[in-house]
Amino acid sequence: MASKLIGTAVVFAMDGRTVAFAGVATTQNEPSAMNLRDAFDKVDIRGRDNRTIARGASNRRHTVTVDILFKDEAANATRATADGVAKLPGPFGTVTLAGFNNTLLDGDWNYEEGTIADSSGAERKATLTLVRMEKADGSLAAMTPVA
Repeated sequence: MASKLIGTAVVFAMDGRTVAFAGVATTQNEPSAMNLRDAFDKVDIRGRDNRTIARGASNRRHTVTVDILFKDEAANATRATADGVAKLPGPFGTVTLAGFNNTLLDGDWNYEEGTIADSSGAERKATLTLVRMEKADGSLAAMTPVA
């Protein structure tokens, strides 16, 4: 009698998607979750009676948090080797997302903050917070860090 899978199967990685930054190769990490936030500054324009008659928006920015799992793709892969590659980008360093098949996500981002976490029975994971800011032409892009 053949066995059957009953229940839910969960995929812990996002196949075909990559996260690249200095010090960690795309083959050493695997994105496992992503969350995009769209934000901008708002101002109310008020009339003489102090009622809002219009609203303005400026300084648009996208912030994405991406979770990555560190891995070892060597023939004799070990957990210790995978754990040893765990790093975070430098302040405002460039992080390149690819394979998400969406212009809101694919491309260069600036690293803003992050964490590295371990938990029992799980791979070492980093959560990266990345940002793109509005340029003068209204498009969003990574900024060039100032030394």
